[in-house]
Amino acid sequence: MKRVAIILTMASVSIGMLGQSQAPPPSPVSGTLQQDSPTPTYESSNRPLSGVQNQDIGESSESRNTFVPNLTFAQGWDSNAPRVTGGNAEQSSGISTISGGFRLNRETNKNATSLGYTGGGQIYTVDSDLNSQFHRFDFSQTVVAGRWTFLVADGLSYQKDAFAGFPSLLFPGLPNGSGGTDFQPGITPGESIIGIDVGRLNNTASGQVTYGFSRATTLTSNFSYGLLHAFDDSGFLNNTQWQTGMGLDHKFGRDTLGVNYSFTRFGYDVFNQSFDSHTVQLAYSHILTGRWSFEVSGGPAFVVSNFGGFEITKVYGSGKVGFRYHMPKGDLGLQYSRSVTNGSGALPGAITDDVGVTLGRKLSRSLSANLSGGYARNSGTFVNSMFNTFNVGAGVTHTLGRYASVSMGYTGQRQTGSSYAGLTRHSAVVTFNWSFRPIVLH
Repeated sequence: MKRVAIILTMASVSIGMLGQSQAPPPSPVSGTLQQDSPTPTYESSNRPLSGVQNQDIGESSESRNTFVPNLTFAQGWDSNAPRVTGGNAEQSSGISTISGGFRLNRETNKNATSLGYTGGGQIYTVDSDLNSQFHRFDFSQTVVAGRWTFLVADGLSYQKDAFAGFPSLLFPGLPNGSGGTDFQPGITPGESIIGIDVGRLNNTASGQVTYGFSRATTLTSNFSYGLLHAFDDSGFLNNTQWQTGMGLDHKFGRDTLGVNYSFTRFGYDVFNQSFDSHTVQLAYSHILTGRWSFEVSGGPAFVVSNFGGFEITKVYGSGKVGFRYHMPKGDLGLQYSRSVTNGSGALPGAITDDVGVTLGRKLSRSLSANLSGGYARNSGTFVNSMFNTFNVGAGVTHTLGRYASVSMGYTGQRQTGSSYAGLTRHSAVVTFNWSFRPIVLH
């Protein structure tokens, strides 16, 4: 299984590097945009409501057909560098972080490609054994052929810690964080429990086909494979998940109604058994391109297992509520989801409730601020165990010319519940970021 996981990961990365890139979803207000740039326009991304990707407000003209490299240097302090759960064993440490990355987007009438990468290393002053590296990669390719639309997407991360869907915790103060994937909840293996300090690989590869019966009615089918693998024999539950789904959507102007079904099989290296999830949902979305989007879905999730030789069926609620609002001087994002997940390497299956909020605001021509917060609750489906994980972040960014900026930020993490309970971390970071002049692609 480990060998298969590594081969699949290498294959997905190789495919991604051949791409050229699609515009990413609009990010919160950044302090590194050109001060004299014109007001961006937006075009609809036309993502199916029943697809594997989240709904968004459209694609910004600032990011289309560009290649943008960046460098980041950060110096900070961590109150609990070893990530231990006992207060008496906590050790604070200074942290130096160096990273680099790029975002490449290319778009034509029939093709849209997106490719992004962020990677670097962290050096701890208290103990060199805590030194680590991190890598985040995302790729998507969309091809339109008549009534058919094809999507291939991949999201990969390697790191030593879980960030519960908030990559900005890696670089507090930077509103764009360190990048990440844009899959719907439940598609990517969950990683919202702060646990053992070992390197872990999280990768999801997905394919999707959409057929348009008309301009308003579409049928979408998709398939994805995800894995969460730790490179240490320390009790971490390495796992995989296979998912397939189908949905029918109909548009009424800016409104879309949909119904979809998905099947997911979860497997673990240490168990011979697996368990399945069958989910049926009704969905609705309203999108005002370039301004705001609202999405809501819900329905039952049937979990079927044969642990111990006995077939057991449990029924849970599942769903999602998402809201994004773009303003000339700020952005607001709210999201809640409830889904059957892998248990984040700590549980053999879980019901995960995830709440997140992000807010970015431009205070002046050169000064901006951002806030983020999140809560994840993982309740075991087959074991009586629960984790409550909290994340908060805040930062201020000051631009230095057109492309450089300096940020000051804070993050906090708190976890209660079963094992790894009582974990608390605080960090403060000063970050220098340099986004190079965008290279326009023709």
